[in-house]
Amino acid sequence: LPYRSDGEGRTVSLPFLALRPVTARLEVFDARGAVVLTEVLHISSAGEAAFAIAPKALPSGSYHFVITPADGSAGRARGEFVILR
Repeated sequence: LPYRSDGEGRTVSLPFLALRPVTARLEVFDARGAVVLTEVLHISSAGEAAFAIAPKALPSGSYHFVITPADGSAGRARGEFVILR
């Protein structure tokens, strides 16, 4: 699934598929590998889900993200995105 902006630049959607109800954790890393953003999302049922992040929280640059279950179980989604101002 592509990463989408809301068209106004207020949010960027990082979609993933939850196979069960789960608490998911998002970690965003900058180009040096430092964690620059962490969020948690509670998902009540299996299906498509997405983290919505505010690009204003991050400076221009290239970012890598990882989404994992917060309970430490198996499963992982990864990707990259770029913020240009």
